[in-house]
Amino acid sequence: EVCGRVVRRMMMRGLAMCFDQWHANATEGIRQKGVCSRVLQRMTQKGLVLAFETWHEHASEQRRQEAVCSRIIVRMMKAGMVMAFETWRFNVAEGRRQRDVCTRVVNRMMQRTVAMALETWHQHTTEFRRQREVCARVVNRMMMR
Repeated sequence: EVCGRVVRRMMMRGLAMCFDQWHANATEGIRQKGVCSRVLQRMTQKGLVLAFETWHEHASEQRRQEAVCSRIIVRMMKAGMVMAFETWRFNVAEGRRQRDVCTRVVNRMMQRTVAMALETWHQHTTEFRRQREVCARVVNRMMMR
């Protein structure tokens, strides 16, 4: 009876190995059938595949051209803004320059007025001292007589 079990076990092992081999072959056959089917479909639908690839290329090119046009438009708009900014900056600088010139002219006029007033004061003071000295000499002469 022990020998019978050992023999049956060996037969079962062989049977199991045969089953595993059959299962692997069946699975590989199914995979190969699917690959062949896809290859056949690709060959029979070549026109459809070519049409799809052509459409894909055209769509990609159109997207690329739209992106290029968009960048060009943005660059042109920025150029317009740069020109407007440069004009504004020039006008601000010119306004500051004109304000500085006007300030210097007004300061010069005020300094001239102050200088003229100082000169007039100096002349009056000098004249006043001269007249005082003349008066002092006249009084001294009168006192000396």
